[in-house]
Amino acid sequence: MNGDVLLFLATAVVLPLLVTEFGDWCPWLAARLVRWAARHLGDPASCERYQEEWIANLNEVPGKLARLAAAFGYLANLPRMRLSIRHRSGTPMTTWAGLTAATTAPVREVLRAAALLGVEFAVPDLATVLNRRVADLLPAINEARAIGVLAESGNGLVFRHPPIRAALYDEIPAPVRTATRWGTILTR
Repeated sequence: MNGDVLLFLATAVVLPLLVTEFGDWCPWLAARLVRWAARHLGDPASCERYQEEWIANLNEVPGKLARLAAAFGYLANLPRMRLSIRHRSGTPMTTWAGLTAATTAPVREVLRAAALLGVEFAVPDLATVLNRRVADLLPAINEARAIGVLAESGNGLVFRHPPIRAALYDEIPAPVRTATRWGTILTR
């Protein structure tokens, strides 16, 4: 009997309360996701414009859960939107400004470490320099490939634009470059 009462309370009282509570949170969460996505577009003018536009679109979407689904749609399209905005702004990926506008700090960190290894490098060597697993580097490597900074070359990767690699390399202090390169050589 106690089990039946608990099951009744769970399905008749607790579950509807949770569903209602989640429904009430959906619009708030959708707006937060849209603001976050807009802030990460890269171009400040585009950030403001898209945030206003997306929030207005969310307010026209009927239903609370549908608003959350729409916000996840904006979030899913964020990488494509960043590339599109970068191309429209005329900032080519062959410049340092183009790289900093189109990538996140973690991607630039991986690219700096790759620059230590040369124009062409092996991914396991990159993992050694960063003291990370290859699997942990895949998101950053894939983003760098998607924006055209890195390309496949034989069994490794290559910087498509040597000036980008040189700028990344020059950004690292000389003593750190030397220590890191010796550390990489000694661990092979």
